[in-house]
Amino acid sequence: MPDTTGTSSAVRASAIPPIAATDCLNFPNPEKGSTGWRLAEAIGGMAEALTALEVPVVSGNVSLYNESATRSILPTPVVGMMGLLERADRSVGHAFADAGDVVLLVGDDGVLDASEYAATPGGALPDIDVSREVAAIELVLSAAGEGILRSAHDVSDGGLAVALAECAMAGGVGARVSLDAGRRDDEVLFGEGGGRMVVTVADDAALARLRELAPDGATVRIAPIGHVGGEAIELRIGTSTARLAIDDARAAYERALPEALA
Repeated sequence: MPDTTGTSSAVRASAIPPIAATDCLNFPNPEKGSTGWRLAEAIGGMAEALTALEVPVVSGNVSLYNESATRSILPTPVVGMMGLLERADRSVGHAFADAGDVVLLVGDDGVLDASEYAATPGGALPDIDVSREVAAIELVLSAAGEGILRSAHDVSDGGLAVALAECAMAGGVGARVSLDAGRRDDEVLFGEGGGRMVVTVADDAALARLRELAPDGATVRIAPIGHVGGEAIELRIGTSTARLAIDDARAAYERALPEALA
């Protein structure tokens, strides 16, 4: 398959690439309403993304007609990905490591529509630029291959605030982060979108090297947003500040499922 990302072979050689995908497409009755169109669009989107990543779908299944007389499930495509880690010493976890490490946000801003925070599937989804997302992924994988990352974590459900809390809880060390004001403070904290990652590096020299690894012609945003340290996650947005102790974050995280099942 041709390289559609514009990434050089030298960069790809040092990365830890995904090598295969599987999927499960869970939908209501495709003979009703717009479900058939949604199923086709989900397949088309997966094909576009996986073609750009040069990853084959090696297995999968489809589960249709998931509905009753009064209710139906939301369209739910599920994708599982497998990668190949050729060198175990290049493994990068998501836990914050040492005080003073530089915290970076890689990728574009998120939106509140259809987010966990909004708690509704409706809204206007963010624009998706597959080439930019692939470039961001390739950049982080290349940096991992060179051993310059101290940690790396995807920004997914719950947005940036949740990702930072997860990194802090895993490492037992907090961070002080300063973010630019957006349309809304809660959108900056909890907005979601594709191709976003929180990574840490040891110092400004490592940050400079990370920027050098960006694929030629790619416009991947690499934004320094703070430093690792302390016993809390401290977030400043414009003139507003929020602080959450790691112990409090961990307590809320660990009691959530038992309380939901009580």
